Amino acid sequence: MKKSLSKIFVQNYLISLVFLFLSGCGIWENFTTYFNTYYNADEAFLQAEEIIKAEKKSLFEFRQLKPPLTTSQPLQKVIEKCSNILQFNAESAYADDALLLIGKAFYYRQEYLKAQRKFQELLTLTDSDLLLESKLWLGKTELQQRNYEEGKRILTEVQEEALIEDEEEILTEAFIMQISFELFNEDYSATTKLIENLLEVSDNDELNATIAYELGKIYLKLEDYESAGNAFLKVQEYSPDFETEFYSQLEYAKILKLTDNYNASFELLEELKSKNRYKEFQDVVELEIALVYYKMDEIEETIQRLVQIDSTYKKTESVGRARFLMGEIFDNRLDFDSAKFFYDKVVNTDASNELKVDAKSRSIKIEKYYLIKNKIIAQNVQLNYASSLESFQADSLLYIEYLKQDSIYKAELLNNPEYAEENLIKPEPITKPVMPTISADSILSLKSNVLYELANYFYVDMDVPDSAIYYYNDIKDNYKNSMYYPNALYALAGHYSSIDKDDEANILYNEIYDNYKYSKIINDVARKIGKPEIIAEADTASELYSKAEIVYLDSNFQTAIEKFYEIYSRYPKSDFAAKSLYTIGWIYENELEMSDSAGSIYKLLVEKYKDSQYAKATTLKLSGYQQELQRLQAVQDSINNAQQDSVKIEEEKMEPEEQKDIYPEKEVKDEREKDIITEPEKEVIPSREIKEDEK
Repeated sequence: MKKSLSKIFVQNYLISLVFLFLSGCGIWENFTTYFNTYYNADEAFLQAEEIIKAEKKSLFEFRQLKPPLTTSQPLQKVIEKCSNILQFNAESAYADDALLLIGKAFYYRQEYLKAQRKFQELLTLTDSDLLLESKLWLGKTELQQRNYEEGKRILTEVQEEALIEDEEEILTEAFIMQISFELFNEDYSATTKLIENLLEVSDNDELNATIAYELGKIYLKLEDYESAGNAFLKVQEYSPDFETEFYSQLEYAKILKLTDNYNASFELLEELKSKNRYKEFQDVVELEIALVYYKMDEIEETIQRLVQIDSTYKKTESVGRARFLMGEIFDNRLDFDSAKFFYDKVVNTDASNELKVDAKSRSIKIEKYYLIKNKIIAQNVQLNYASSLESFQADSLLYIEYLKQDSIYKAELLNNPEYAEENLIKPEPITKPVMPTISADSILSLKSNVLYELANYFYVDMDVPDSAIYYYNDIKDNYKNSMYYPNALYALAGHYSSIDKDDEANILYNEIYDNYKYSKIINDVARKIGKPEIIAEADTASELYSKAEIVYLDSNFQTAIEKFYEIYSRYPKSDFAAKSLYTIGWIYENELEMSDSAGSIYKLLVEKYKDSQYAKATTLKLSGYQQELQRLQAVQDSINNAQQDSVKIEEEKMEPEEQKDIYPEKEVKDEREKDIITEPEKEVIPSREIKEDEK
């Protein structure tokens, strides 16, 4: 009868123990050190290293990422067990290995100084067979400590020695580390040269395929499409893994697209699409086909392809990219509603976080556009009301009718909800019309501000210069009294300069220089046309004005008013005095909507500085000011009475309890309406007193 396998194993194990014991204490110590300590330390290190390497995004990633929490315990175990070997088994054959493992563990924990000491300590042991590997890790450590020249020197020596000693694994790792550093340092010439050298000495075909693929991506970044294409084609000469094999061909198809070889690109993409082994990449191929059509400016075909991807490949990253591209297409067409719709849909896909952030950013920019546009629409309505009382009355009657219909709908919904939902249509909400409390000229001034904001939005945020130029020209042609008029000229001049229309630019620069001496941009303009820079006659007034303007821009309006008034009081002969009064009036009128106070300040400005450009800019504002205030008050009273009569009629038709549930509280007149005065001649003095010695 045959002996059992377990008995044979036990016998052989006992024989081995006897042999080891008889062979000498050194072998026995090595045996116990390995099985009791080193084996476990080595296993823990390999476990941690595998996790850390899996976190790397590319072969040539230089920066060591913070080690995952799951590696904390294994790396600590490595350090503890290997330290025990050095303390209690220093004479064993595994002491050198333990020292190297401790250094590696410290390296991965980003404790580079400790790692450096361990590698240097090992290098002092001249009889160790781990010297070259330790030198490799020392070079890596020096680079991570930003000792770049020393690290590169050490790694170059390692490459030379590893080539002589036929240590291919160490040779490869030294190359990869140095390549990673040069790539991080953006020295692409050195990077590509090192990669080419590595491909010449490496016999690892699978690794070489990955290296050639990374080389192609670097050439792509340099827009060297010919070299990139050659590198991607070279991948197929090695033994690439499945993904590298597919993506190298996909990248080559992209290069064909970038170099306008559309037919060749389509042919390769259709070939990839037809291969069953690449079935899991179908969405990626379809997206690239759509991008080729996009590059060819076949927009309708592109949209059809993207819609198909959206409906066919729901749970893929390609859907997010397809939706983003749809948003971009409509964005370029200035169809902002559709663009925002698709940008917002990117969030609910498996797209990368980077793409989601970009989509969200673009959506927010479109929201900003609508905020600005809505301001302009509201100002156009106010201009219409200011010039046509009939328009205001007509809109008010429509609003009153809406209130009636809404009241009826709510009553039916309360008393007979099923009937209301089936037979009644809920009235479309109408915004309550409000008669402007400032003159038409003031509304135009405010509108010019928003137009300037819209022009800047198109120029800076959306990179649509044609639309920006349209609005800058609108300000130039129609809003000459606007405080943003010189800024609009400056923007137009800059645009003309950028398209080599220097004569047109210089005309605008000279207009600014001749007429807007105290504009913030005046010295920039002076430098552009080679004229002397402007030095304000009253530097102190200029400095105070700049400080007051900062306060104003921070929306601290009352404090800003006090500071501007201080300039007028202390430096009445300065040009900044008139400018300060104008700015105070502007704040009252447009920021605080206190038209009576604005009128008083503007009146003071005209009386004190009638020949200034600021007084001239406010002349129209004061024309008919008193008459306008009285008219506004009368119209508002008429509308309020009409609304109250309408509500009263509805209340009489209903029971008291129904009234309580349906009708809102009666509106309280805005407090600012009560403040309208009939004597704007009264001078408005800011609350803070000016010290006598400052006057």
